[in-house]
Amino acid sequence: MSRFFSKLRGNTATESTEGGSSSSKEVEASAAAATGESHDGAPVEEEVVLNESKRTIISHLLKQIKFGEPIKHLSLPCFVLQPRSMLESFTDTFNCLDELYRIQEIQDDEKRFIQFLKFSLTAWHTRPKGIKKPFNPVIGELYDCYWDPSIDEKEKMQGTTETGDDVSHFVSEQISHHPSCSAFCFYNKNRGVVVNGNVNPTYVKFYGNFAESSLRGLIVYHFLKINQVYEMTLPVIGVRGVVLGKLAPFVNGKAVIRSADGKYQAHLEYLTNGLLSSSKNHNGIKGHVTVNGKTLYKIKGHWDSQIFITPDSSSISSANLPNDHILMDCKKLKKYSHFNYPIERQPKNSSENIWRVVIDSINNNDDKTTAEEKARIEQKQRVEEAQRKEKGVSWVPERFVLKPYNSEYPETYIYKDLESIFPNYYSSKPTS
Repeated sequence: MSRFFSKLRGNTATESTEGGSSSSKEVEASAAAATGESHDGAPVEEEVVLNESKRTIISHLLKQIKFGEPIKHLSLPCFVLQPRSMLESFTDTFNCLDELYRIQEIQDDEKRFIQFLKFSLTAWHTRPKGIKKPFNPVIGELYDCYWDPSIDEKEKMQGTTETGDDVSHFVSEQISHHPSCSAFCFYNKNRGVVVNGNVNPTYVKFYGNFAESSLRGLIVYHFLKINQVYEMTLPVIGVRGVVLGKLAPFVNGKAVIRSADGKYQAHLEYLTNGLLSSSKNHNGIKGHVTVNGKTLYKIKGHWDSQIFITPDSSSISSANLPNDHILMDCKKLKKYSHFNYPIERQPKNSSENIWRVVIDSINNNDDKTTAEEKARIEQKQRVEEAQRKEKGVSWVPERFVLKPYNSEYPETYIYKDLESIFPNYYSSKPTS
């Protein structure tokens, strides 16, 4: 087992590439700061100091919302918006593909689960830097992309599309708006890996000095070649320092990662710091791994720098292992960028077609056009929804079908084309 943890460290790539870009100098400074560490070893938190004019805008927005109430129909300024849809933000989960594909190369069940745990923790540090929120997708919105290691950035700029045998695909659709439900599917046919995700973000709620949203739902990973299934839930995301202190994003709350049979489980708690609490909790994480209900390992660290896994002192099976193995080191993770399809190949209801004017306006710091176009899109959605309700017509998703996962997650959707891509494993017949 000790050799396995050494291999975890040795197999990681030698370079990490940060994703995303931002237009404000404050965000650029925060992104640079996020790569360092403080004197006590805790990572330097990604923070933004707003100038007086932006603080005034935030203060004006706060007057329109109530403590603990969901934030609805609020026009946000450019400096707090990402130029992408929430559907695209789910691709952050798959940026470290080497760690994902290494999972089914491992024969031992326990070692394989530890590798899956490592992969699942790579998603958070690859998100775009800055205190910015992606758009809420409109019902029926589609977003597709792909990863192709055989294409470099120069070839992509020249218009080259997917050509290799090792292409990974991502398809997604906004299933409903009230309540919000996004469904996505990641798959690689050659490797036999399929991921079905259903995420139900709650409305952002304001609690004085912070605002947060829970990411309810389930993501299920199928490794078809080894007949292995893993499941994971998601924590709470938000921003603090809304009124006092510096604006900074956070990930908070609990999440569970488990094998489908329940034998292996990781119970994680994402940590953040309050206004007066220690900086050691900046982007912190702790938890434990159980096998058949018995604690085998403890986990601690920071998801934006290093995470350690340590054998539990009460575990006989791991008592001979040395302490504090590095489970994940962000500096040694290789990130693969996803590629969007050319706009002429995208459907009219693709994210880029729907939000093109808004994206351009955000990139140009044009708050007026951003607000007007965003309001037009959202109002069009409300009108169409009212018309369907009046006619008694239910919205039918274009790409995904209802397939209840289990009694705990009865309203889950899967990508209906999986039946033709993996005919021996999937049936796309919907459940009434």
